[in-house]
Formats: sequence, C-alpha cells, structure tokens
Amino acid sequence: MSATINARFWIWHNDGWVKLTLRPGQVFTVVDGGPTDEGYSYTAQVYTHEGDHILRETSTRAADCDGPHEYYADCTAALDALQEYLCDDGTRVPSWERVRASQRDRFAEDAGY
Repeated sequence: MSATINARFWIWHNDGWVKLTLRPGQVFTVVDGGPTDEGYSYTAQVYTHEGDHILRETSTRAADCDGPHEYYADCTAALDALQEYLCDDGTRVPSWERVRASQRDRFAEDAGY
C-alpha cells in the first residue's frame, strides 16, 4: 500500500521552509551555494521516494582558508516519520537516519592526517 502514497515533507532551502511532495519513484534535486568570504561552498541534496521511505543524498564541495574539502551522506526517513521531528519554530520535519557518510579534507590528507 505504501508504494502508492505520495510523500509530503518540509525541507530548509533558501533561508526558509519549502514543502516537497514526491510521488513513488520520483527524484527531486535541490542545489545551494556559491562564493563565500573565504572560497566557495556548494551543496546538492537529492531526494528519492523509494516506496516505503525517502532517501536523501547530500553532497557538499567547498574550499576555504583550510583548503578544499568534501562531504557526502545518505540518510533515510520512513514515510511515517516525515513529520516526526519538531523544530523550535513548530515546523515538523523528517526524522532522518544516517545510512553512511564520508568526508575528505585534501590539505589534511596531504599533511598526513
């Protein structure tokens, strides 16, 4: 039954809450970022409705005074957990569970850390 249910949930984008509605199998990508006072930072989030849960893939590439670095994470939220977490402003958002994550700091790697 859950394979035919649309998923409706809030995400933070462009300094405010945006409500997404995804049909089963639908993929939606959100990209934020640009220049910063020390370099740049770009983040892409890909949301996929996988039938009984939402998969959120987050990828960030950035550079600052400490050099380039990257971050990646996969998180999921069951359809019945899309309004489980209550934010300070009263907005209910998904309770994301991290599946895997990685990060890379190229200057630290070059220095042997």
